[in-house]
Amino acid sequence: MLTISMGLMSCSSEEIFTPEDTTNKLLENYTVKRDASGAYSLDYNLADNAEVSLSKDKRSNSNDFYLYSSDNQSKKSFKEALAIQDNSLRVGFTDTETGKKSSIMIIDDKISYSNRNADEDFLNEYSISSNGDGTYDLDFKVADDVTVEFIYNDDLQTYEVHLEDGVNSQSEYLKTFVKEEGVDLKIDFVNHYVGTTSREENVAMVERKPRSIIND
Repeated sequence: MLTISMGLMSCSSEEIFTPEDTTNKLLENYTVKRDASGAYSLDYNLADNAEVSLSKDKRSNSNDFYLYSSDNQSKKSFKEALAIQDNSLRVGFTDTETGKKSSIMIIDDKISYSNRNADEDFLNEYSISSNGDGTYDLDFKVADDVTVEFIYNDDLQTYEVHLEDGVNSQSEYLKTFVKEEGVDLKIDFVNHYVGTTSREENVAMVERKPRSIIND
């Protein structure tokens, strides 16, 4: 009886999985960036035992990355060009081992050097990075003499970065946001500038762009 009992205990102990065995993440981190020319791109890093396949939906302008466990992974860091279509783009990641999904949607104008209005475009470049631990870094640069104010809008449940003309010697900013589980993380740049009406009257204008919605 004692021998049988010890044998059962041995078999049971071999079937116990530690949290580390079941929670290995295939995606380490990613960054979505808009550079100074207005072009978007994605950089992402995989775990050592992961590989990826990409599916694009042109109709919704969605870029879906599916992550798999693999012993034959030969590349860890990747870069993809992204494009704004109908004022938006979407990037999604699906971990096929755990079923976990995460995504980021960007709402922005398709801009280039040729169609930029320097008086209204305060933001030079920016990026949003997932650190893989529920935190996200917003890194951005503004034009000369642009003031920056961070506000949380309770009504919209959105973090806002307000930009407008003003005396300011700082041009580079980095802010980290903690995403609440099950709640979208929304970050909007809010641009304040003076526009003109059809009667050539000056009027205060507010425009939200770019906007980001992060879901997991």
